[in-house]
Amino acid sequence: MNNRFLPHRTLRHYAVGVMALLLTLLPGHAARADEPPTQPILRIETGMHSGMIKDMAVDRTETFFATCGMDGTVRVWDLVSGELRKTLRVPYGSESSLYSVAISPDGTLIATGGTSGYAWDKAVCIYLFDRASGHIVRRLTGLPNATHSLRFTPDGKNIIAGLAGSDGLRVLRVADGMQVAEDKEYNADCTSVAVREDGWFASSGLDGMVRLYSPDFKMQIRRKTPGGTHPHTVAFSPDGSKLAVGFGDTKHVNVLAFTDLSLLYAPLTDDIKIPFAAFDQVAWSPDGKQLFGAGRTAVMINELPVRIIRRWDEGGKGKAVDVPATAETITALVPLKLGPVLFASGDPVWGVLEDTKARAFSAPNVDMRLTTFLVSDNADIVQIAVQPKDKATVRFNAAQRKLETGIADSTAEAESKGKAAGLHPAFIQVPGLVVTDWENGMHPKVNGHPVALADNEEGRSLAILPDDKHFLLGGDFSLRLFDSEGKESWSVGMHATVWQLNVSKDGSKCVALLNDGTIRWIAVKDGALLMTLFLHADQKQWVAWTPTGYYDSAAGSEDLIGWQINHGKEQASDFYPASRLRSTFYRPDVVERVLSAGSEIEALRLADADRGHKTEVVQVDQTLPPIVAIKSPDNNADAAEATVKLQFAVRTPGDAPVTAVRALIDGRPTGNARRIQE
Repeated sequence: MNNRFLPHRTLRHYAVGVMALLLTLLPGHAARADEPPTQPILRIETGMHSGMIKDMAVDRTETFFATCGMDGTVRVWDLVSGELRKTLRVPYGSESSLYSVAISPDGTLIATGGTSGYAWDKAVCIYLFDRASGHIVRRLTGLPNATHSLRFTPDGKNIIAGLAGSDGLRVLRVADGMQVAEDKEYNADCTSVAVREDGWFASSGLDGMVRLYSPDFKMQIRRKTPGGTHPHTVAFSPDGSKLAVGFGDTKHVNVLAFTDLSLLYAPLTDDIKIPFAAFDQVAWSPDGKQLFGAGRTAVMINELPVRIIRRWDEGGKGKAVDVPATAETITALVPLKLGPVLFASGDPVWGVLEDTKARAFSAPNVDMRLTTFLVSDNADIVQIAVQPKDKATVRFNAAQRKLETGIADSTAEAESKGKAAGLHPAFIQVPGLVVTDWENGMHPKVNGHPVALADNEEGRSLAILPDDKHFLLGGDFSLRLFDSEGKESWSVGMHATVWQLNVSKDGSKCVALLNDGTIRWIAVKDGALLMTLFLHADQKQWVAWTPTGYYDSAAGSEDLIGWQINHGKEQASDFYPASRLRSTFYRPDVVERVLSAGSEIEALRLADADRGHKTEVVQVDQTLPPIVAIKSPDNNADAAEATVKLQFAVRTPGDAPVTAVRALIDGRPTGNARRIQE
C-alpha cells in the first residue's frame, strides 16, 4: 500500500489530483496553437469537483461561497443550503488547473486563476466571471507563471496575484488588466496573500520570507520567521494587529506582529508526533479569539489517517482542540461570522466545522488507493472496494457491462473470493527484475538503473509484465513502460494520479486506477487508451466509454459524463450532458467489444457488421442542442408575486435559428410553446 502520509509539494501539490477527464475525441478539428482546443472534450460531471479543490472564498454577506479546483471549474454554492448554484468553466485544455479563487467586495465578480491560458498564450491569465450570469467579463493576461493566490484590494479596483516559481507578486487593475505594481524579488513560489481592511497586505513565499506591503503596493518589510523554511499561508487577525503563518515543511505555526513581523508567539504543536505533519492553512475566527490550522496533520481512526482541523483558544495562546475532518490534505479554511468554519480538501471535499464536529460534502468518487485490486486473466473483470479496508467490494464485468455488488466486506474476504473467481493481483516483485524507490519516490531504480520520471513527479504504482522483463510505472501525471535496464518504451500523460496498476495474463492490457475515480484499460504495446469506467460510490451508477465517446451506462447514469465545448479565450465554456447526444453516442455494442477487439476502431467495425450498417462519424459540435440561459431573476430567488417575468438568452451551434421556446415549472409544461418574434 502507498504511504498515506505523503510529502508536501506546493507548485504541483498533488497536481494530478486533477481532476477532469480529457480524452481523445472525434477527428476533424484543427485548433490554432494560440487558441484553446476547438474539439469537444469529454469530462466527468458529478455535481462536484472531480479533482482536488485548491481554494475557496466567501462573499462579504456570507450568502454564497466559491470553490476552484484542478478540474478547471469554479463552483458557486449556496451557503445556507449547500446546493450548487452555478458551475463556471474556463476554456479547457492541457493546462487548465485552477489554484486560486477570490470574490470582489461587492460580490459581483469571481476571479480565478492557476495554469489556465499557458497552453495557448504561453502566459497565464486570470478570469473575471460575472457571478450572476456565469459569463467571463474580462481576462487579465500576460502573467509569467501560475497564480497560487488571488485577493481583491478592499476597494475592489485591483487584484493581487501571488505567482509560482521566482516570478513573485503582481497587482493588476480590474477594469482593464493593466499592471499597477510588481515585486519580482522572490526566489521561489509566492504561496499566499492576505489583505487587511485598510489595504495593507502580506505574502508568504517558499524562499522562506514573509513580506508586508503598504496600500500603495510598496514592500515595507521582508523577514524570515523561525517556524519553518517554507511559509505556506498567511492570515491577518480581524483587528489587523497580528499575522498568523502556517508552514508547509514543519508542524509549526507562528503569530507575528503586524508592525515589524517579529515573532509574538507560537501556538502549541509539539504534541504532534506523526511524520510530514503540517498546518499549511491558518485562519482566524471573526472575533480573533480563536486561531485555526489545518493541512496534512492527521490522526488515525480505524487504522486510517484522517486530517484534522486544530483550534487554538485565546488567539492561538490557549489550549488546542482537534476535530477530525476528512481523509485528504486540507487546502483551504474560511471562518464565518456566526462561528462555523468552511474547509476544502483534495478528496475532493468541502465541509463545515461547527464547534467540535465536521460535516463533509464529498464527490461520489471511489478512493482508488485503499482497495484490494484484482483483475481476471483477460482483464475484462475488475474487483475493487468502494470503501476503505475493502468494505463493499464490487466487481465490474466490462464484456457484459455488469456491476456485481456485495462481493466482500473485509480485506481477507475480498482476497479469498477474488482468488476463487480466478482473479489476480499485480506482480510488483519477481526474480531478475527488482524495482526500488518507486513508492512515493521521485528517483526509482530497476536493477540499480535509474528510471526517469517527470520533474516533481513521484511514483505511485507498479506492475511487472508476465514476461518478467518489462514493467509499468504509474506516477502523479504519467504512465510509463520500461525494460529491465530502465529504458522507456513509451510514456502517456495522465490527468490524475495513477494509484494502482494491474495487467492481463497475456500482458496485452493494463488496468489503471486513477485519482479522479476512473478505471482505465490501456493497450500495453503503445499506451493507447481502450476504455474508461467511472464507478459511482453508491454502487449503483456507472458509465463506461471509449476514447471517441461511445458509451454505455447503468440506468440514470449517463449524465455522469458530458462534453465541454470551448468558445475561444474570452468566453466561458459550455457543457452538454451525454444524454443530450444519446442517439449518436449510446453504443453498448461498441463498449462490450472494445477490450476483446483491442481497439475502438475494430470494435466499431464488428458492431456495425453485427447490426448491418456502418456508423456515420458525427462531429459533436455539429449536433449540439441549443442552450437557454435565464438572465433574471437570479437562481433560487424568491418571488412575491403570482407572475414572474423571466429574461433569457438562447444560443445555438452555428447560429441556427430558434423558432420557439417552452417554459417548464418543476419539469411540467406551463402551456403552449411561444414563437420567437423576428
